[in-house]
Amino acid sequence: MAQLIDTIWANGLWADTVWADGVWGALHAPNPVVVEDNAAGWITGANFSRKRWRELVEARRAQQLAEEEARQLKAKKRQALLDAAAKAQQAIEAADVQPHSRPCSATSSSGDNGSLSRLSSGSLGALFGSAGSFGGGGAARPGLRGPQAVELVINRGMAQLNKPYAWGGGDANGPTKGIRDGGVADAHGDYNKIGFDCSGLMIYAFAGIGYDLPHYTGYQYTSGPRVPIAMMQRGDMIFWGANASQHVALYLGDNKMLEAPQSGDVVKVSPVRMGGTMPMVVRLW
Repeated sequence: MAQLIDTIWANGLWADTVWADGVWGALHAPNPVVVEDNAAGWITGANFSRKRWRELVEARRAQQLAEEEARQLKAKKRQALLDAAAKAQQAIEAADVQPHSRPCSATSSSGDNGSLSRLSSGSLGALFGSAGSFGGGGAARPGLRGPQAVELVINRGMAQLNKPYAWGGGDANGPTKGIRDGGVADAHGDYNKIGFDCSGLMIYAFAGIGYDLPHYTGYQYTSGPRVPIAMMQRGDMIFWGANASQHVALYLGDNKMLEAPQSGDVVKVSPVRMGGTMPMVVRLW
């Protein structure tokens, strides 16, 4: 019965002319159509009136509308649950796996992400030609490469041991005041600390050999030649997280690395953590 009514409704068989020529005629044929009326049992076209037909069609239509409303309500509830789960996940990620470095600002130096500018330009200009370095660890020597470059980079980084972690902190001249992040870093008061975040520490270390790195790990990962992590050497940068977005550290050799780990911590030497690393390391020396 429901199938017959659905067919009639879908094809617009409401008009009296259609009714007379179509449904009514079919019900009064020599072999009339037999339909089921849940209320009255089995009846034939002979005693099946237009009024009763309209009542059944209206009832079926109301049932269809109720079913559709129920489906829509179920879909809305499901979407609300998905939205709530997504927001909860975002809150967890913001609290627990927040990237340690701020995105590179629009004022970064020119070039491919500002990563290979020399000391004579950009934020390194203050150091160019100077006898020493504000942050310690050795005077800048633009263009230096090879083993001497590795040791200069590491010396500049190691000179920052025990400096406070400060999100957004650090530049080519040394430690700087951190910035607000609206989350974990603010809770640790990073915006009132003078120090480094992980990418800021790399900026200072590699400024010693003429690199002006951007203040974001994801951009630092594209700042120079890359080699497989299985082949990493002293002086290489190791990265973590999707697209190198989470963390960076300086490899020292002997399974040790120099890093500015996270808010509430300090610059320190740690064992290399292989979990979550990018497959390549960056070699700028």
